[in-house]
Amino acid sequence: MIREWKLFKGGPSLPRRDRLYVTLNTRGMILINHKLFDEMGRPEAALLLYDERNQTIGVQPARPGEQYSFPLKIRGNASHRSIYAWPFCKLFKLRPEKTVRFTDPKLDDDGILLLDLHNSHQV
Repeated sequence: MIREWKLFKGGPSLPRRDRLYVTLNTRGMILINHKLFDEMGRPEAALLLYDERNQTIGVQPARPGEQYSFPLKIRGNASHRSIYAWPFCKLFKLRPEKTVRFTDPKLDDDGILLLDLHNSHQV
């Protein structure tokens, strides 16, 4: 019997508590899981940035009440934080047809969370 093996190049999944997880839904809500929120320094607010050329959203920690900042809200007993970013999404025409998950969210050297729209998929 001839076998045509294909190597799985994904590797094992990290436990849920160790994953960095961010989504953007159709209503302009950005959800950030507790692990990533902790790595960002647990900010109460954030400035939203957009790099049109590279199609990347930036989430920069900010002080509450800082001009142009959006609060990071928690609902009930949830461990994630949410940013109601509809005005931002509307301005930059960021309207996913379905919720998208960013596959490689990371913090740059300045502490800005980078959300590359090229590295996202529908969930």
